[in-house]
Amino acid sequence: MVIIERAVDEQPELDAGALPVGRERQRRGWKTVEELVAQRRAAGWRPGPTPPGVPLAVDIIRADRDSR
Repeated sequence: MVIIERAVDEQPELDAGALPVGRERQRRGWKTVEELVAQRRAAGWRPGPTPPGVPLAVDIIRADRDSR
């Protein structure tokens, strides 16, 4: 717990809604989903088809909701 508390204390506080920009943003690893997907696609990644028999997330959520 002491290690975690020290790490939290060392983090600079951000203003509400403020995100790091430019190099600071990259250094901290802050990327949007769109930036991450673009980076993966530039490296040659392409989403594959969903294998047969694998339920979609929406189907799992609906089944859980309907079971109540």
